[in-house]
Amino acid sequence: MIQDIRENSLNYTYKNITPSPADCILAYNEKNVLCFINKDKIYFPEFALCNQSAEYIYLFETDGVKFFLCINENLLNPDGFSYENIDVLKLFSGREYFNEFAYGAIVGYHLSCWYKSHRFCGKCGNKMLVGNKLRNLICPHCKDELFTSIAPAVIVGLYNNDKLLLTKYAHREFTNYALIGGYAEVGETIEQTVAREVFEETGLKVKNIRYYKSQPWGFSQTLLFGFWAELDGSDKLTIDYDELSVACWKKRNEIPPRENLASLTSEMIQKFIDGKEQEQ
Repeated sequence: MIQDIRENSLNYTYKNITPSPADCILAYNEKNVLCFINKDKIYFPEFALCNQSAEYIYLFETDGVKFFLCINENLLNPDGFSYENIDVLKLFSGREYFNEFAYGAIVGYHLSCWYKSHRFCGKCGNKMLVGNKLRNLICPHCKDELFTSIAPAVIVGLYNNDKLLLTKYAHREFTNYALIGGYAEVGETIEQTVAREVFEETGLKVKNIRYYKSQPWGFSQTLLFGFWAELDGSDKLTIDYDELSVACWKKRNEIPPRENLASLTSEMIQKFIDGKEQEQ
């Protein structure tokens, strides 16, 4: 998966520092990231090429290279670089050194969304200031503090013998087959989220819920929990078309192989195709 990089290759410890000429800059415009792609390598602009008067926040370090977030997105336009859809970052999964850069840019996108969504204090409305010692935001007026937020969500590989439940999201650009998924509600366990999401979207009941693996998914600012579950009772589908455009049972030999295993969903689907859904 996209986060399967060298252990401890990214150091996320926050530092109150300013960029140097050779440091890399991450800039985002909506769902686009400023980069340069040359065949199988991806590059991000160095600070020396960027607008020196823009505002930058330290993000992380990898192999001695420091990365900063530019929060004045329209002030960056170095020659040779352009804004590309962030989905391009998924293509660099497993490509050794440049995987750290690509995954770092996904983490950077998550943080970019967080900083943009919390520019003003939710209690008193004053502009938030970046913390000096921790990765947080502080209101200078009421002293309220905010720390980075992550939304817990589930991905469910629901199977019935040699059939897997596949879905397609409603009202989304993504049209490939996926698995049942959804966000955890306040007050419920993550296992209860699995049962509730499956029932709400398909009318099916589950049993033998089994945790598989987790994945930080910066594209939606979520922490995904992958679970396997077996069908309990009838396999008749009652589809919630507000959430799904398609839900269907597919046998192993009917499911197209996944070409890119950057996501937890793709890895789990491929595991089922290979008959390895019982493996941890």
